[in-house]
Amino acid sequence: MLGTVLVGTLILTAILGLPQFLVKGGIKYALGWLLIGAIFNFIFLWIYVYFALPAMTGPLGGYGFLWLPILINVFAAGAMTMFKSEDYRSDEDDSRNHVAAFLSMGSALLVLVIIWVVISFSSWKQDSRKLAFSNVVPATPVTEIMGDGTTKVRDASIPGSDEKHLPIVTDGNALNRAGGSLTGTLGSNYSWGKQVVQSINGHLYRVSLMEFKDFWAWKRNPTKTTPQFIMIDAENPLVESAPTPYTIKYFTGAYFGNDVLRYLYTHGYSSYLLVDPTIEVSDDLKVYETVGLGKYVMGWSGIEIQAMAMVDVTTGAVDVCQISNCPAWIDRVLPDDATDTYVDWYGLYNDAGWWNLGKVNTLMGADDKAVPIYNGEHVAWQYIMTSRNMKDNSGVGLILYDARERVGTYYTFNSPFPVGGQVRSTFENNKTLKQSSTTVDQMILVNIFGENTWVATMVTPAANGTQYQYTAFARANKTTVSDDVQFDKDPKIALRNYEMWLATHRDTSEADPTQESVTVILEGYVASVGTTTVQGNTYHVFTMNDMDAKPVTYTDDNGAEQTRYFVGLYSPTQTIELPLTASGHHVLVTYLDTNLSAEVQIQAFEDLDVPPQ
Repeated sequence: MLGTVLVGTLILTAILGLPQFLVKGGIKYALGWLLIGAIFNFIFLWIYVYFALPAMTGPLGGYGFLWLPILINVFAAGAMTMFKSEDYRSDEDDSRNHVAAFLSMGSALLVLVIIWVVISFSSWKQDSRKLAFSNVVPATPVTEIMGDGTTKVRDASIPGSDEKHLPIVTDGNALNRAGGSLTGTLGSNYSWGKQVVQSINGHLYRVSLMEFKDFWAWKRNPTKTTPQFIMIDAENPLVESAPTPYTIKYFTGAYFGNDVLRYLYTHGYSSYLLVDPTIEVSDDLKVYETVGLGKYVMGWSGIEIQAMAMVDVTTGAVDVCQISNCPAWIDRVLPDDATDTYVDWYGLYNDAGWWNLGKVNTLMGADDKAVPIYNGEHVAWQYIMTSRNMKDNSGVGLILYDARERVGTYYTFNSPFPVGGQVRSTFENNKTLKQSSTTVDQMILVNIFGENTWVATMVTPAANGTQYQYTAFARANKTTVSDDVQFDKDPKIALRNYEMWLATHRDTSEADPTQESVTVILEGYVASVGTTTVQGNTYHVFTMNDMDAKPVTYTDDNGAEQTRYFVGLYSPTQTIELPLTASGHHVLVTYLDTNLSAEVQIQAFEDLDVPPQ
């Protein structure tokens, strides 16, 4: 800051004081403007640093931010020069003053141009490195051995998703539900901050800190602390959530020295770019604001996070961890706007190179923003990619960007399918959902039961955020229509509905040819039996024991044995005996085994204990 004050003072003195010294021959004028310049720059730069918190990183060793103080000094001095004409003894003196002033201004502006050229060239020459720095890598191809002993290599499918950990609750849902807890004096003094999705003890929550409603609420508070934070279940919108009492003093958006960014800046971290202050709750339910300590590596773009600062929101104690050694409860070290940039770079440069003015063979995100997804350990960002040159807005691949490990993985779809607005229309035009006036608040793409599947959160508007109504599932392919959408208010029932629907609607038209299915004829005994109704269709569901009285099972993705459920719709030609089946009956079942999910569709059924019709 002292260096910047010196630079600004010299500029102001050169433009205002030097011409007067040359014209009048008095040193007091130059010294006067030197003193005025020092006072002006000290006040101006103190305000600038206090509010802007400029990081000493980036072009010119971090001093690239000097362009703004220099520019302000130049134009302030130039404007003041125009009002000094009356101080000169003749028009000639006045003219000489203006010439000297304009020369000084020109020199200062030349310095600004040089700074701009250096910064721009520094950034431009790094463009060819952007693809590597984005750190998005193609998923490793899968080699499979076929039944005849040959091998086939295929693109890796998007990883299977844990259907128990789908982030159904959206920002709008969480905002609406949290707002209901702000009653009475709480509502007049506090509001809820940004909702952050994170994994706590293996479960997804949307977490928010209570903040002061305005400056006057902060001023009235004698302790300058807020009293609560809230954890809203992000997996089940039907679970009630209540705020947790907690003393919160240091957080993003607090006033003066309690703002977590200003607090870090004034406590020895001014040489870092302070990135993405995020509330994080540890597995033992201690609350922190985590802030990435970064450096620019390509002009004023390309953020490299070198460490993480963990600020205790109650005491202000700061712990710093290197990226490779941070606690497991930290979900991310990169903000979504940084990963947005990296995904853009990958889409622009992966297949087309960095010099491609027409943007031919380039990709872009199909949606305006990334959506959070659980990758089995913590939260990652999901980007559906589409070609910039495809007019049908079809998805060609998916990037899962792990914001903690700072690596993205690109999965290519075996065949393009509709994304974005086309999928939203499929959900919203479902007859029942349309009658209830619901709209899509969020869509994520997951792989469950062996199928790429869209999961939509259906909502209606609310005074504060959005009101949750339904969770809806639809298979992600070209043939899906609105009547195929399976939904329910309870996400678990909606998931079951979809699983039942899949059992009788397996689509083999776009199946991966290396994923072979086998027709199985199984003889055994019914262990348990029941029915379930899904959107007007009655499904008969039963489990079986084989002829050796062992339960019929399948192996899930984790290698564990799980119960196999047999699902069938009544058919006069193939499954006429289904409604008469009971526990203990001797049956013969034909089904298609893909080993992808717990439910399999019955193709033919015979109950040997039921007399022939």
